[in-house]
Amino acid sequence: MFGETTKFFSKHILKLFLLTLGAIILLTFAFSCYYEKNPTAAIEEMQSFKAATTNLITSNNRISFIALFLNNIKAGTFYLLFGFIAPLSILVTIILTKSLGAALVYSQVENSIPVWKSLLASVLPHGIFELSAICLCVSIGLYIGTYWFRKNKVYKGKQLAKYTIILYSCFIVPLMLLAALIEAYITPQIGTMLL
Repeated sequence: MFGETTKFFSKHILKLFLLTLGAIILLTFAFSCYYEKNPTAAIEEMQSFKAATTNLITSNNRISFIALFLNNIKAGTFYLLFGFIAPLSILVTIILTKSLGAALVYSQVENSIPVWKSLLASVLPHGIFELSAICLCVSIGLYIGTYWFRKNKVYKGKQLAKYTIILYSCFIVPLMLLAALIEAYITPQIGTMLL
């Protein structure tokens, strides 16, 4: 069962995963460049983002691991489902990279922290795992969402559901868990050391 899923991943999902990851990196860079030229737009974007994520911050102004993990799981599930319905996950990915680009520039504008340093200290430690999980969700969703339009259908719906459940439970959930742990407990420590 796991071997079949690995074969499915390497044959169909890996290319989409790498393309999605490349698109996220490219779009984040593009939005960072845009926000560097429009810093007030970055501030507005981050104020909206902060307002939408206030439930992730505890009373002592720290990130709640449980709330963050549940939020990441919910977001990843939506990315996956949006791909199933239609490739709406592409639109959501653009929104994600827009926020990420704004966050990088915001730290430069508000705290005089260079974008590269903010990326290194605040995004990469947990972002490697979180973005991998998000890319996997988007890739699976895109593959299955466009699968039904293909002439040669190799898999039945039950097989695709089984592969999705295995990839979700064995890869996406652990990656999101690791990302939330790092973001809640390690990233703030790295941030204070490097920033």
